[in-house]
Parts: sequence; C-alpha cells; structure tokens
Amino acid sequence: MKIREKMVDFSSFLPYSLYMEIFEIQQIIKTYQQQDYTGYKPREFETTFLAKRATVITGSRRVGKTSYMRNQIQELLKQETPIERICYLDFSHPAFIDNQPSPTQIETAYYSLYPGNSDCEVFFFFDEIQMLPNWDTWVPHLLDMRKCRVMITGSSSHALSAHINTMLRGRSMRWELFPLSFREYLMFAGKEVPSSPVFSSKEQEYYANSFADYLEKGGLPELIDIIDERLRLNYLLDFAELVCLRDIIDLYNILSPAALRALTRKLQRSNTCPQTFSNLHHSLKSAGYKITYEQVSDYLSYLEDTYFAFSVPIFGSEKAMTRNPRKYYLLDPALGNCYPSPSSNIGTNLENLVFLHLRRATKTIYYYRDDKDLEVDFIVQTAGGSLQLFQIAYEISNQVTFEREINGLRSAMARTNTRTGTLITFWEKKILDYPEGRIEVIPAWEFFLKR
Repeated sequence: MKIREKMVDFSSFLPYSLYMEIFEIQQIIKTYQQQDYTGYKPREFETTFLAKRATVITGSRRVGKTSYMRNQIQELLKQETPIERICYLDFSHPAFIDNQPSPTQIETAYYSLYPGNSDCEVFFFFDEIQMLPNWDTWVPHLLDMRKCRVMITGSSSHALSAHINTMLRGRSMRWELFPLSFREYLMFAGKEVPSSPVFSSKEQEYYANSFADYLEKGGLPELIDIIDERLRLNYLLDFAELVCLRDIIDLYNILSPAALRALTRKLQRSNTCPQTFSNLHHSLKSAGYKITYEQVSDYLSYLEDTYFAFSVPIFGSEKAMTRNPRKYYLLDPALGNCYPSPSSNIGTNLENLVFLHLRRATKTIYYYRDDKDLEVDFIVQTAGGSLQLFQIAYEISNQVTFEREINGLRSAMARTNTRTGTLITFWEKKILDYPEGRIEVIPAWEFFLKR
C-alpha cells in the first residue's frame, strides 16, 4: 500500500515563479514514483551502491541504461524499500528541457515533498544527468550533506568523464553499459540460458542456431522484438541520426553536420576495416564535403565519445600506433547492415561482436600485422600484463583461408612470446599444436558462453 504524502505549500514563503517550478518538479517526482517498475529484465552487469560515492553508468543511447536503473528500483522495491525513499528523474524529460531547473531546486523539491526522509537513506537515480546544468558540483554536495546513495547515467563518455576526473575524483565508481551480450540476448529473447559449461549435441545445435540469430540481429535491446526487416532498418537509421543529432551535433556545435553524417555512413559501410584520417578526409573531400583534416579527427573522437564507434590501434610502439591505420568497430554490428557492403556482412559482424565481447572487459585492445602482412584481429592485454591473441574467421574450410589465419596467429605468438592463441569460427572446434604454442579453434557460440 503506497503512502500518500501531502505536497508542501511553498506559496507563503517563495516567489510565485519559484514556487511553481518546485511544485512542477514535485509533480514529476510523484509521476515517476507511481510508474510500474516490474518486468525489467536483469543484465549480466553488476554495479554497487557505495556510501559517499556516486555510481556512474555511461553508454550509448538505447543500450538499456534506463532499463537497468528501473531494474535496480525494482530490486529495491522487492526488498521493501518504500517508494517515497526512491527518487528517479530523467533529465531528458521534455519538462526539464523546456525549463531547466537548478540542482538546488531538485534537492529542495524532493526533501520538501518528503521532509521526514531527511534522516533516512534515500536512493537517487538521475538519468541523462549531463543535461542538468552544474550537476558535477551538486552531486558531491548531495553525497556530503544528505544520507543518500546516487546512481547516474549519461550518453557521452567525454562529457561525463571530464567532470568525473575533476569534481567527482575519488567520489565515484564508473561502469560502461554495452548492447546485449550473447547470454543476455538469450535471456531477453526468452531462450534457454546454459547453466553448465558442457553441451550435448542437441544443445550445441540449439546455441549455434541462436548465435546465428544474434549475429544477424545484434544486441540492441529494443530490436529483439522487431521482426519486420523494414522496421528494423528504420530503427537503425533513426538510431544513427539520433546519436549524430542529439549527442554530437548539439553537444559539440558541429559546423558541418552533412560531413559528420557522411563520415558516420562511411564507418558503417567499412566496419572493421583499417582507416587513416588522411584517407577518410580525402574520401569526404572527393565527395564534395567542405571539411578539414582536423575536423575529421575531431568528428571521429566525438563518435567514440558517444560510443557509436571504437578505434583499435596496431600493436607496437606509440610511433607505430600513430603512423599506422586504426580499425573501427561499431557499437552494434547491426548498424553496419544499414548500407550495402562490398563483402559479406556475416564475417564483419562476427569480428565486431567479438570486439564488443572483449571491450566489455578491457580497453587495451590492439590488432597485429607483421612485415609480411600476416595479421591477428585482436591482441588483448590483461590487467596482469599478459597478452591474449584472438583471430576471427567465420569459416575455415578453405585451405588458403585456414593457413592465412593460423599463420597470422603463429607470427604474433612468436613475436609476443605468447604460447597460446584462439581462432574463433562459427562451428569448427579443435586443438592445434605448433612450435610456437597451442591454438584453440572454438565455435563463436561456445566462446561467448564460456568466456
């Protein structure tokens, strides 16, 4: 049974305009408290509410940050936390955009609505907080002066991290949320999630078929239930436009929006391919866009800040990283399906999914190429400093393809003095021993479920 609390009447001691703003904020707080918080599926993504520290979640739009917050509210309610001690606000709400409140007004609105909660632990959930002016100075104040826990989300890693590194230094714990992993995809799609690392022949076929669906559809949560291909395409095109318009053009005051859109489409068409700033600049200039080399560099940085794309440098010295192309990967491989590609999308989709799987755990990811142009898709440096090598090939039945992928791994193993390597395919599974060490060939579905 929910307790109805009377809103405090500010009209006797506040200016009329300020009273109306406080009253409107209270209405929004109450509206969110009366929403249904059941039915939100959990993620394999665990955060921790720490005293006197903000829990910060960054990630692109539409990857599930809001749903994750609502799931956390759902869990608090299951623990019988009164809804009055939970305050959720989404600062992308039209009411906040049209008439931006100050952080002090937010705090005043809540604690005057529930004056009895001043001595109770309150859970604040602030969605898209980068849209609230001066939030970075207010959150530390809130943590210091109030008995509360705070979770915040934002869609721009740069806009948040710049403030986290200054005002919230030592006062926050940060997590990144990505599209659904394969295990999460199974759960969201209502499929069976394995509880054992051993698979029967029937289970192997089941998970291989499920992974084929994941490979085609990607991991954006809202796409799970969209079956119509035309609607899926419209969703993905709208997603790219939303990120460009709302998270880049508006945030960074872009002078050439058309060139930014063209650059975005270029990355979508050439997903996983090595790119240099010079080649991208030349491509855009040749297409008639007025853009400088520096703007191309800036725009790529903005696309990474908003999690739309990720760059991977070559393995080597700082000089080698600067002089060699970077490989670019998308937030979700489905974004690369929006435009025709000169090669099959299925292999690039697999490579992109493996990158995202590795990126959830670490940022220290490189690609490898030797002087004979033998390549390895990913070299990952672990927290302990050791290296892991991952090669991606959808199928290796062709002998030329098989030897190319294996020789790339052997070259990297020899150069890095790493005794193991992994070749991820769609179906093949075997162990291969060479003088350089052991190579495990593993099906993608099994790699994703076990790692």
